[in-house]
Amino acid sequence: MQLGAGAFLQFLEGEPRHHIGDDETFRGHVDDREVGVDPHDASFRRQRVGAAAQQALLAAVRGEDGQVRALTDELSLWAAARGAGLVTAFTRHARGLAAIGRGDFEEAYHHAAAISPPGVLAEGAPQALWSCMDLVEAAMRTGRHAGAAAHVAALRAAGVSAQSAHLDLLVRCSAAMATADHATAIDRFAETLAIPGIEHRPFDLARFTFEMEDLLEEVQAVVSRVYGIHQ
Repeated sequence: MQLGAGAFLQFLEGEPRHHIGDDETFRGHVDDREVGVDPHDASFRRQRVGAAAQQALLAAVRGEDGQVRALTDELSLWAAARGAGLVTAFTRHARGLAAIGRGDFEEAYHHAAAISPPGVLAEGAPQALWSCMDLVEAAMRTGRHAGAAAHVAALRAAGVSAQSAHLDLLVRCSAAMATADHATAIDRFAETLAIPGIEHRPFDLARFTFEMEDLLEEVQAVVSRVYGIHQ
């Protein structure tokens, strides 16, 4: 599943501008020339790290795997040399999104779980919240249903939905995905799609609708098999 830049930029609007080192990280205009990361350059500015991290996320939803790999490889080297866990989490998030886009849910699961294991919201890792739906979706797609359910329970117990409308949407989507009963899952999907303003989150809406279509196809297949309906 690949989405345009505009949809993802609207997705980013709901994310708090977490500090990688200072307030300049996510402010101002940054063109493509400022995205390159030289892990050996001692004068490399933190602002470029923030720009590169967001460029990696944007490339992930565009399906530009080569760009994701190039940016995250360089960011990983930079982060490892400085113990910058937040930057490492950004690289994991981008790689996980890219893996979901190409249908590699096993890889997506390992990236999401490395940010925060199922059932746990790692402290000091804001990407654990923003990647919560990635973990739940990947867990469900790889048969780790208990892990998906545990993660939704942790999100609810921590009151994540109350922190922002965007996080509430991610938690609702995650809960619907992790619901074992098909009828209940469909009801939760429908309730989530009825949230006021969801049309302003086209990236999440597209992912969510994609999941709902898969669920409806699965239900239809079961009905057809049980009642001998041939299409």
